Amino acid sequence: MNIDTQELLAQYERGPRELDTLLAEHPNADLDVARAPGEWTIRQIVHHISDGDDLWAMGIKAALAASGTYYTHDWYTTDNACFIPLDYAGRSIEPALALFRATRAHIAQLLRHLPPDAWERYIKFKNQDMPKFEKASVALIVQIQATHALEHIAEIRTILETTRK
Repeated sequence: MNIDTQELLAQYERGPRELDTLLAEHPNADLDVARAPGEWTIRQIVHHISDGDDLWAMGIKAALAASGTYYTHDWYTTDNACFIPLDYAGRSIEPALALFRATRAHIAQLLRHLPPDAWERYIKFKNQDMPKFEKASVALIVQIQATHALEHIAEIRTILETTRK
């Protein structure tokens, strides 16, 4: 991995703070606006970030508790079709934001508490789009989730800046 684990943990912990700050700077923002027709709204993106973090927290904990275990997300499709039955468009974001904060704090606390080699523990992961199980270390999962959230936060920032004009 190219990034120091302490830097990675700091990047991971930045996500909830950046999202909270961004939303606080736009208290009257229309959460149901998207960048373009057919794209996700701010509300849907917030739910997606939170659900993804919650989903992968279990993967991280599985790796930490039983390194090498098999782990799947059979129900969570990569085309994000689950956002419809989970009603990302119709739900309040406050519980999702609270879950995002709590998930990140919980995982960060675990990683600070465990020995440094915990970052090397891994799961054997597979979803519907993968032909076989692939190794995913804790470090890799944390890096992907840190980047994933920050990319979506940047997307929300773009939507907010575009709609303010």
